[in-house]
Amino acid sequence: MIIGICDDQSDARDHLKKYCCKLGCQDILMYPSGEELLHSPELTSLDLVFLDIYMEGINGIEVKERLERLSPATLIAFCSAHQERMIDAFGWNVLSFLSKPIEESSVKKCIEHAAYIKRDFYPIEINKDDILACGDVVYLQAEQKYTVFYTTDGMSHLTRKSLKNWARELNGLGFCQVSRSTVINLKYLKKIIYDDKKLLLACGVPISISRNFQELLLEQLDLYNLHDIRRVYHS
Repeated sequence: MIIGICDDQSDARDHLKKYCCKLGCQDILMYPSGEELLHSPELTSLDLVFLDIYMEGINGIEVKERLERLSPATLIAFCSAHQERMIDAFGWNVLSFLSKPIEESSVKKCIEHAAYIKRDFYPIEINKDDILACGDVVYLQAEQKYTVFYTTDGMSHLTRKSLKNWARELNGLGFCQVSRSTVINLKYLKKIIYDDKKLLLACGVPISISRNFQELLLEQLDLYNLHDIRRVYHS
């Protein structure tokens, strides 16, 4: 996830960057003014912007209005000590309003919410020192007492948590259980071959689907597509 921080106070920018780094975010861009943000070559690549309202030059409300046209997929979290401006801060791409002084817990919730909306960036904690983004996971399979995560880079990640528990935990994040031993990421579902009871994933891997899970798959596909429609509409 690429995060932008736009505030004309350097200490406020540094404060937010410290929280973002502590929460595991690596791609962070800093902007001391609304003008620099709007003229940034990375503007349309930003997933989330922490945006101050009162700044010299273009204020945060004006930046929001321009972002809605220039980069509608960029989410905004307003940062201000002036609660009375909240009514002006609403918009399709506005995710949150953080009151200054900003607490780490508020930043964490905001980043997690943005990651859920973007979904591909939502973190999955496989083990204590192994965290994957949703978009990097193609499918999961139960193997004896373990569950194995297979990722887009061809790697596998082993965890002791059962597939049943993983299916429950990943529900709502674009994953669907298709048999007693397999959960897939719907993002990578390329084709359903009903006659052979097979699924073809984008990576070329064929997956068997149990008859008992066919109805669930169709329901989850509908929800997955609805989520994407809402995400675009939100943007």
